[in-house]
Amino acid sequence: MKEITDKYELNAIIVKDKPGPINKLTSTNYPDKVKFECGCGETHRVNDSSLKIFAIALVVKFYFVCKNDYVTLVKVSGFFSQKATTIATFKKKLFKEYFESLGLDVGDRL
Repeated sequence: MKEITDKYELNAIIVKDKPGPINKLTSTNYPDKVKFECGCGETHRVNDSSLKIFAIALVVKFYFVCKNDYVTLVKVSGFFSQKATTIATFKKKLFKEYFESLGLDVGDRL
C-alpha cells in the first residue's frame, strides 16, 4: 500500500486512474471476505455501508472515503473469487485541497 502525501504524487495517481462519476451500474455487492487495507490503519470490507464511493475508475476501481478521513483507491479483480488490492491511499484533506487547487468544488461528495 502506498500512502500519498503530496499533491504531485496525487496528481500522478489521478492522471493514471482518472476519477469518473458513479453511475447506476456502480456496485459494491461483493462477499464480506473482499477487503482492503486503508491508510487509516483499518481493513475495510468493500461492501461496508459506512464507506462512501467518491468516484470510480476503469477497470473496477473505486475511490472509497472512510469515516476516518482517508481516501483509498482500490482495484477489485477476479470473476469467481474476487480480491481487493489497495493501489494508493491519502488523507481526505489532501484530496480536497488538490481538487480545490484546480478550481473544482467536491462539495459533500467527500
